[in-house]
Amino acid sequence: MNRSVRNGGIRLAALIGVALIGLSACGGEKYQYLESDDGHVFARIPKDWEVEREGAVDYTLITRDNMVNFAFVQGDSTEPWRAEFAAGRDASAPAGFVEAQHVDARWRRTFLLSDLINGVLGEVDNLERERIRIGDLEGYRVTYTRGEGDDMRRYDEVYLIDERRSGVYLASLQCDEACHEKYGEEIEDVLTTFRVEL
Repeated sequence: MNRSVRNGGIRLAALIGVALIGLSACGGEKYQYLESDDGHVFARIPKDWEVEREGAVDYTLITRDNMVNFAFVQGDSTEPWRAEFAAGRDASAPAGFVEAQHVDARWRRTFLLSDLINGVLGEVDNLERERIRIGDLEGYRVTYTRGEGDDMRRYDEVYLIDERRSGVYLASLQCDEACHEKYGEEIEDVLTTFRVEL
């Protein structure tokens, strides 16, 4: 083999090695991933945000549901699960959660996602709601504010329901207005990469 070709190959390999070391020194992966225990719900958050809690929950979103005596039908697979996370310790940094909840089979025919949202939100200001579809799920993207002045918090949320109406899936982030200006891209990324696979 030609010596100049061999030396060129060695130099190229060395450059690739230096580039890979440089990439890993820059932090490598930018995200961490959250996954529900049943493997259906996925969320992606920045790597430097703290996961404060992750796991099964023992409460329901719908007050008439009974955690002890849920009505399941064949094919139901959603298990109640929630992950909470934050980018800091106060309202100047985003905090939020992703959650999955089973809908009791006895209430599905009359269950409306819009009614659930109204019940969860209560009295809020600057409410905006738009219908969305993510994969096979449909629902709403909801934004609103609570509080006034320095205590005002802005909320960005996604509410989804599956075709069987057996599961409700939520993603929610909130912080103050200055925080939204600073972290707007990260908040949008968490909400738009939120996924449910059934």
